[in-house]
Amino acid sequence: MGQARRSYSNKTAEWIEEALSALSDRGLYRELNILDRRGGLFFRNQAQGQPSTVLKDFSSNDYLGLAENFEVKQAASEAALALGGSSSSSRLVTGSFEVHRQLEQKLATWLGTEACLVFGSGYHVNSGVIPALVGRNDRVFADQLCHASIIDGAILSRAQLKRYSHNDLDQLESLLAKASVEVSFKGRVLIATESVFSMDGDSPDLARLVEIAEKYNAILLVDEAHAIGVFGKRGQGLLAEVNYNPESTLVTATLSKALGSFGGLVCCSSKMSELLVNKARSFIYSTALPPASVAAADAALGLVHESAPGVRLLSLASYLRKCLKDDGWEFGVGESHIVPLIIGASDRAVEVSSFLRENGFLVTAMRAPTVPEHLARLRISLNLKLSEEDCDQFVTVLSSSGFRPQVVGSR
Repeated sequence: MGQARRSYSNKTAEWIEEALSALSDRGLYRELNILDRRGGLFFRNQAQGQPSTVLKDFSSNDYLGLAENFEVKQAASEAALALGGSSSSSRLVTGSFEVHRQLEQKLATWLGTEACLVFGSGYHVNSGVIPALVGRNDRVFADQLCHASIIDGAILSRAQLKRYSHNDLDQLESLLAKASVEVSFKGRVLIATESVFSMDGDSPDLARLVEIAEKYNAILLVDEAHAIGVFGKRGQGLLAEVNYNPESTLVTATLSKALGSFGGLVCCSSKMSELLVNKARSFIYSTALPPASVAAADAALGLVHESAPGVRLLSLASYLRKCLKDDGWEFGVGESHIVPLIIGASDRAVEVSSFLRENGFLVTAMRAPTVPEHLARLRISLNLKLSEEDCDQFVTVLSSSGFRPQVVGSR
């Protein structure tokens, strides 16, 4: 006879159910929303056999519309056919292909640095680079609204993490000044910020930030994920317009937003790159980017060089802001392609987002922990598939919702 079936406790299922219920009660429960995309539009419910709903994209990060560009897709297809669907190994084993080297060289030239490394994602970059540069006896000073990958990288590094108020460089300098006179502190200092903040669409004073980093002998990490391809004369981002120290400054970004592909990058000095190859665990222990993603990013980079499409996108964003302002809406102080409408309560933000979906517009509600719990919002993220007419229609529908956002205040 077989052994009697062992009886297991159901405690795990109980606490999971309790955790899910608590999220639902706070308006923070999430579920995957399956969408198809064609021609800059999203189509929902097709997978469930329900009538398709067409949604205009006011939410994705495909800022320049390159994810669906024919040349980008063709480059990806050709690379997959020639080199396979996977790099099949980490870069330090057998996963470094010639296409990786070529893309890294082009990115470094584009962003004006000596070297570049591509990672599996933007999250892999920040969470791997920071622990490679600082450790237990060091300190990281990060903007309060920095991306989770930067905060997680700082935590993984075991360095002491200090967060300064959003874009408050006076406070940052005060914190650095105190650290500089501490007799017991002899470690390295790293300052981390974003050039365009993903949830607010605003930017720090990068010129002053560079001066502060130099004054206190700090490493400066600037995440340009939402700026490259959009800002600058050749889409090089915002830091490229500032005179910075190339030996102690790193630019991190993604290939998955304006460049319409997948992966992350860090541009820096040759010596810094050499160190990261040897110490960045997310680079050392991850399979290299698949050839298709590398080729797609390469093709997209060529298109950004040729046409500087970011100028048109920022013009569209300026038009939308004018329409919103004329209609009495409050929004953030930034001048980028990201426009936050602060709703307040999470469940309220979900209601507004649902209303917009029912009327043909995809604008995702951003809630805690992505943003503070009392500052849930609609994060409008524009792209070049949209027109001024689309913006007009969006504001009309938004106004008919009966909702009004809060005035954006301090964090």
